[in-house]
Amino acid sequence: MPSPSTADIELARRLAPVIRFGDNEPFLPSRVGISVLTAPGRSPSATLDITFEPGVAKVVEYAIWWDWDIQHLYELEAYLAQARRQ
Repeated sequence: MPSPSTADIELARRLAPVIRFGDNEPFLPSRVGISVLTAPGRSPSATLDITFEPGVAKVVEYAIWWDWDIQHLYELEAYLAQARRQ
């Protein structure tokens, strides 16, 4: 998969989830990656297919990696609808 464009990075920043951690959280993420898909296909970071329902124009996928003892990948997809013409 090609690197995200500047426009994709800005879009991902605007839609980025807010992740809150407690004061005693022992593990914080060590890496975050994004993918912006404009067509259905296999997720670049997981073994799942990203599908597009009618009206979906793009999907922004966030992959958040915890590399400590838990070695866990958390993924979140944001689906963007096409603009409606009036």
